Amino acid sequence: MSPSVKLNQELLRLHPAACRALSRLGLDLFFPKGIPLQAAQAADTQWNATIGQCTDDDGQPMPLPIMARRLANMNSKEVFLYTPQGGRKDLRQAWKKHILREASLFDYDNVEMSLPVACSGLTHGLSIAAELFMDSETHVFLPRPRWGNYNLIFGVRVQPQQHNYELMTHQNGVLKLNIDDLVTQIKASVKSGAKKLVLVLNFPSNPTGYTLTKEEADRLAEALDGVFVDVSEDEEDHPVLTIVLDEAYHGMEWEDDCLRESLFFRLSKLNRRQFLICKVDGSTKEMFFFGGRIGFLTFATSPEAASILEEKVIGCIRSAISALSSVAQSLLVEALNSDDLYEQQAKNRDVLKERYEVMKSSLAGTHLVCWPFNSAFFVIIETSLDSEQVRLELLQKGVGVVSISSMNAIRISYSTVPASEIPQMVQIIEDTLKKHS
Repeated sequence: MSPSVKLNQELLRLHPAACRALSRLGLDLFFPKGIPLQAAQAADTQWNATIGQCTDDDGQPMPLPIMARRLANMNSKEVFLYTPQGGRKDLRQAWKKHILREASLFDYDNVEMSLPVACSGLTHGLSIAAELFMDSETHVFLPRPRWGNYNLIFGVRVQPQQHNYELMTHQNGVLKLNIDDLVTQIKASVKSGAKKLVLVLNFPSNPTGYTLTKEEADRLAEALDGVFVDVSEDEEDHPVLTIVLDEAYHGMEWEDDCLRESLFFRLSKLNRRQFLICKVDGSTKEMFFFGGRIGFLTFATSPEAASILEEKVIGCIRSAISALSSVAQSLLVEALNSDDLYEQQAKNRDVLKERYEVMKSSLAGTHLVCWPFNSAFFVIIETSLDSEQVRLELLQKGVGVVSISSMNAIRISYSTVPASEIPQMVQIIEDTLKKHS
């Protein structure tokens, strides 16, 4: 029997929705008992002649001095040798502790979850989720507007049946979160006979800079719980919904009514015959470690099912990039185990919150048409003419923005602009758009 077949049989028993949600590739994936496993088993032998890495006669790394001197204060084995597939165990445990600390702060008890698997940045984590749970038979629901890379990750690479839900809608002349559209589209696909569905939720959102309020989070969780209300739970081939949470900007919520905790905790209680929840997050923004490229995938499931999903994720990583950066993992472990971590995070976030507040007040004194924003680093401003033309004109005036041609708008990232200079930047943007109005 193929190792993957045995894994799938067990997963179907333990978490039916997780097994039925797997793509063709996801069903076939497993972690082979090859060199990494055999090397780990031989770690304490006198002569470990398994793995193709170099050590000196004392079993220490053999780095080039030109590199070693830049990292003299770090443990050389943690820097210059391979780390386990799926990330260092102490790193994965530390990230799980980090998540559970948040759950405790917001009074979520008994959260069942897998041990996070480390990957090479959050984008890589999203790509793994796409490979595991999406193929040509999968109905995928993506927000609009969205980060442009979604089109490659969830479109070009896996070729699913794609649906776009409108993130915002006008209600009494005001843009509001559009929960109804995504739920209506999911129900319509289920009614048409779709069996595998994936919903991608990105809060705080890139490019809008909007995140759920607590009230909206409650409404969303309740609405998702009801998407299969017309389907018998006893149906043998019951449709399943995988919810992928892109939490790249988690922790960057600026208003008091924002949902501060991960949506993962609310959704983790959904019926496991019908739902699988996959949290994709990482150190890039949460830990201000942009160059570290360490992300994580975590599933809401039982410990027994978790080990199977973790193996499939690690098999996916093994077949693509193998081990992750040892240096980045070492730095992140040290940060996660530091007593000063959350105080240092808060100081950086205070800088960003000040920029947000200045951006908000500067825009309030203009005639610019802005989308609601309350989190992350961004605000969307609508333009009355081609957004790429606006972008190029602003570039000539010393302002770099991102054009969103699909909706004639520009995205402003205030996270890199000193608070004192934001009003001047906003004035230039307003003057430029006013000239063409």
